Amino acid sequence: MDNPFLFNIPFAKEIFVVTPFLYFVALVFYRLYLHPLSKYPGPKLAAVSCLYRAYHQTWRDGRLVEQLTYLHEVYGPVVRITPNTLHFRNPQAFHDIFSAQNKTVKDQEFYHHLGLPDSSFRLEGEEHAARLKLMSPLLGRNHMDDIQTIVRRNVQRFCDLLQRSVENHQPIELALGYRGLALDIINEFIFAVIPDRLRGLENEKFRNPLAMSTYYSFDWTMWLMRNFPVTCHFHDFARYLPSSLKFSYDQRNVMTELMTNILHYNLSSSEMNDRATLIGNMTKPGSERNGKPLPESALLDEAIGVMHGGVLDISNVLPYGTFHLAQDPKAQHKLYEELKSVWKNPSDQIPDHEILRNLPYLKGLVKETLRFTHGVISGMPRVVTANGAQIDGNYVPPGTIVATTSVYVHMDPTVFSNPKQFSPERWATGDSQLERSLVPFSKGRRMCPAQNISYMEITAAFAAVFRRFEVSLYETTEEDMKYKAYASIHYTGRPLRATLKPRLD
Repeated sequence: MDNPFLFNIPFAKEIFVVTPFLYFVALVFYRLYLHPLSKYPGPKLAAVSCLYRAYHQTWRDGRLVEQLTYLHEVYGPVVRITPNTLHFRNPQAFHDIFSAQNKTVKDQEFYHHLGLPDSSFRLEGEEHAARLKLMSPLLGRNHMDDIQTIVRRNVQRFCDLLQRSVENHQPIELALGYRGLALDIINEFIFAVIPDRLRGLENEKFRNPLAMSTYYSFDWTMWLMRNFPVTCHFHDFARYLPSSLKFSYDQRNVMTELMTNILHYNLSSSEMNDRATLIGNMTKPGSERNGKPLPESALLDEAIGVMHGGVLDISNVLPYGTFHLAQDPKAQHKLYEELKSVWKNPSDQIPDHEILRNLPYLKGLVKETLRFTHGVISGMPRVVTANGAQIDGNYVPPGTIVATTSVYVHMDPTVFSNPKQFSPERWATGDSQLERSLVPFSKGRRMCPAQNISYMEITAAFAAVFRRFEVSLYETTEEDMKYKAYASIHYTGRPLRATLKPRLD
């Protein structure tokens, strides 16, 4: 019922209408002309709201990175892309943003849409250090032999499944197989025991529901949640959503449910502490927080976060490198001859990583593929702290969000000649500038702590596949390898398929 007293005030209704409008006008004016970032160029819509970003991330389905490249061509090396965000084009900016000297911190508004609030990639400060302390022993040099055992066992299993498909005269879903391989390796790092039905390498079809959910749950709806945070809660009533949304949210629920099942299986298993694992370290004495054991929600968040980190990039890298070698028989033969020099019999165990990592062409293949797949291509925005920061020669005031992408470092023509040409040979020189400009795992204090595992895994997978098989593309073209930018790249075409011919010598 209307309040008679309120509406006896002269112009009360007009005030209710006009006040929000005046606030909006004042906010737009402030952001355009008075805001600390108002001197930086960029689209006017981007200066006054986040809708410009939302349009290119969500409506255009992961096209923001290419749009930002266009904006830099128009406006220059520094562009204002939201009211409080600066985006940088010059490669030096990447090194400055992630430098220890510029003590930037995570942009929690960005990380919110990824969920997992109690995982190490969301935590900051002492909490992050405490969590990393539980993980670090598993990543140290003393544990690398155990990691290599996990990698070898799973790569061998993967190649045996490929052999089974060859014997059945079937084209092989290599992209799905690589995803299953990455899933099983990282899950053996996290858990002591994994039920067979939840293994990515369950069988040669490579369509395990957990592996598939890691693919289908990372799509345009991630950017929907990024730009419209209320949609983060849609998981709770996914069955009521329209079909354009329902499938993605369902897949995230499937992934969470299956990872929960593995966690519960381990927590109730007598084998949980038979070997060192992440969950084992998080539940042993000394892992307490505020005097209490870490809650199950923290265990699950960490498990899912680490699992994603171990699956998303690896399942992009391996198909990309395989595609380029499969379409270049001379390059494939060159790698085969190099591998045969240290791996005489393909039925023998995969050689030690220290041997493989020093093979020049294989090393170049790994690094060139990492250069082309970029890691977290969308960039991980950081917030400038109280003292401000110098980024690519620009003073940036406190509280500003700063961002860039590894694409600009990896495609820098002053470092990489013909940067768009896939050339493993370029790494044979050992040029330190090339090494400095390879940043798929980011750099600085928050660099991916498991990059050594990733290198070992990628190296072993390429070595085993191309030592044991001659690979030919099957209904896969350059068009299929084009990609969108979600957190990491997301191929827009058909998943990589191939036919394989066993090598007999």
